Amino acid sequence: MKAVGKWVIVEKVNEKSGAIISKVDNKGVVVDCRCDKNLRDKIVYFNERKDYVRVNDFIAVHYDDILAVE
Repeated sequence: MKAVGKWVIVEKVNEKSGAIISKVDNKGVVVDCRCDKNLRDKIVYFNERKDYVRVNDFIAVHYDDILAVE
């Protein structure tokens, strides 16, 4: 999947704590970002208070909604 414009394609990250596996709603790995190629393969946190387009485990997040990068 490829991003267009100022959109970032993010794949959801599974968090594991002992035997419990959960998905964090505002954390993921960047699959593609046309406007900032340095974000690719990095873990990002984004604004969780907005509704995003979801396709399976992928989310389209606007670049301006990225809050932090690991």
